[in-house]
Amino acid sequence: LDYWKPPTDYYGEPVYGGHIRINYEDPLEHANSWGASTGAATRLRSATMNHIVNTSPYDNTTIIPDLAESWRVLDGGITYEFKIREGVKFSNGDPVTIKDIKWSLERAAYPETGSTVAEEFLGDIVGIKDVIKGETTDASGIKIVDDNTLQIKIDAPKAYFLAKLTYP
Repeated sequence: LDYWKPPTDYYGEPVYGGHIRINYEDPLEHANSWGASTGAATRLRSATMNHIVNTSPYDNTTIIPDLAESWRVLDGGITYEFKIREGVKFSNGDPVTIKDIKWSLERAAYPETGSTVAEEFLGDIVGIKDVIKGETTDASGIKIVDDNTLQIKIDAPKAYFLAKLTYP
């Protein structure tokens, strides 16, 4: 990817595959990505999953592609349309589908996940507060357009919404 150019003179060449082992100073409550939001849990989870978009490792004020290879803002800032990268796989080799991404956003708001930040980070999405309250599991503001396109509709234009999607 053209935006990911780590300084190999210091870190060495990237190594793909294998295992990652982390010496952990804090107890990890669980590996549920949507559960407790402690520093310990966040540090581990951030390295183990993708986001729709992320922040640049060189400039945390710049939003870069991650699962989405591109996006556009429609309807005067109400709708975000993401073109999802093809060929992304889970760690077990299964393909990541657009349905998986939609499910993950909605699952993060399920009351039984224990997420303490769902409303803060996802609450702008139309229908997500109904998911948080346990009234539905399907947020009306998250729509699958086709196999590689996801639309997220928010309740009002908000300059910070895209940045919220970078939260681990």
